Amino acid sequence: MLGARPVRLSFLPPEKRFRLINSKSVEDLALALHEHIFAQPQERFANQPWELVKAIETFAQNKRMMIFKQNKLTLARQQLHGLQPPPKTIIEFGTYVGNSAIAWGAILRDLHGGNVHDCNVYTFELSSVSARVARDLVRLAGLEDLVRVLEGPAAESLKKLHIEGKVKPRAVDMAFFDHWEKFYLPDLQLCEDLNLFHRGSLVIADNTDFPGAPDYLAYVKAGGRGGKGTVRYDSQSLKAVAEEGHPSDAARFQALKSLPQQDDCPNPIHNVHQIPSPTYRSRLTNFKHRTVFSLIIINKAGGLIYQREFQPGLRKLSTNDYLVLAGTFHGVHAITRSITPKIPVSAPLPATPASSSSNVALSSPSGTSTPTPAASAYSLPNPGVPVTGLESLETDKFRLTCFQTLTGTKFLLFTDPLMANIDAVMKKIYELYSDYVMKNPFYQLEMPVRCEAFDRHLGGWLRGRT
Repeated sequence: MLGARPVRLSFLPPEKRFRLINSKSVEDLALALHEHIFAQPQERFANQPWELVKAIETFAQNKRMMIFKQNKLTLARQQLHGLQPPPKTIIEFGTYVGNSAIAWGAILRDLHGGNVHDCNVYTFELSSVSARVARDLVRLAGLEDLVRVLEGPAAESLKKLHIEGKVKPRAVDMAFFDHWEKFYLPDLQLCEDLNLFHRGSLVIADNTDFPGAPDYLAYVKAGGRGGKGTVRYDSQSLKAVAEEGHPSDAARFQALKSLPQQDDCPNPIHNVHQIPSPTYRSRLTNFKHRTVFSLIIINKAGGLIYQREFQPGLRKLSTNDYLVLAGTFHGVHAITRSITPKIPVSAPLPATPASSSSNVALSSPSGTSTPTPAASAYSLPNPGVPVTGLESLETDKFRLTCFQTLTGTKFLLFTDPLMANIDAVMKKIYELYSDYVMKNPFYQLEMPVRCEAFDRHLGGWLRGRT
């Protein structure tokens, strides 16, 4: 029986904390989907891929799952149907539960009238849990001979396919990117290095606007690597229309097409389509993934100095409620710092000429510095790293992330629990705070933040338009 997830508190470093919470939440939803689908009569979905894709999307709408939804699939399907000759080989970076991979297989089967003996969809998934769920769903859809789920890092899986001769040069008709945005560019360049594209190939990338893949976008908008023997790109804008009852699924698309081929360019021309996530206004209206709900800033004394909501329709709190919230969190944060278990530390290693002079000064959140032996002086983790206290609190409806500066100021960010790259969003918010608040000659430290430039740039950046 599925119920609301319990509140989870985290004291892990950010790079580990986000990975663990996100992967666990995503895998939990994948397993819940698996249970939901296989609890229904199997004849409803057996050899009925589009019926299964529809059922997955219905579940995703209710559970706020991050999948490639029908409105985007419709546009991608139109692009694939426009290819001549019809596509036969598709590679996908990021399987998750396999709904898009099932759709690609169904599209290939529709295009070739069932004659798909030389057609293949290769989809790459890092999570073993999600990969198993995807394989079961692919099998249920009757596409196991067409769609192949490969577990492990996408780049390694693709290299292996290339070495084995299963993905040949200039044989990929479409590449679909829907994994971690930071890998979009290196994985695209890997496809180019392996010379996988031919004239007319498609590249479709999801979620390029928020949190976004700026390096990827800059690369393709600039025309690619440039120089001899490289692929060049151009762009145009498209728009996916939301289905009735789901306005948050409205999405802006940026279709990138290559420029005319140079005589000395051995690589082919191909089309590249960026499919951004839903626009900021639509996402906020319906509490979709990657949503920032609100931001609270607390000074080192526990006083509320800034509060802003970014989503209409949230439960309204009074000014006094926010003051109480700020003071309460400040107290809880202090308590968690005091009760955080200490890491056992062995005796320091024998002093050496190199280590005896390698003491460093570590800054605590309060801004003080304490001379502490370097990490290399201990055989276990350095005990001098200050305790940070409560850094993350998660429920089934939202996640609260706390970032504390060296001066003791705390930034509390309320987001969707499935939102990725929160550390990058928090970093950008702090940069805007530093630029437009701390550098304001009229602002007094610890006092309420009333800065129109900060408000404007913060709102604009979160909408992905600055």
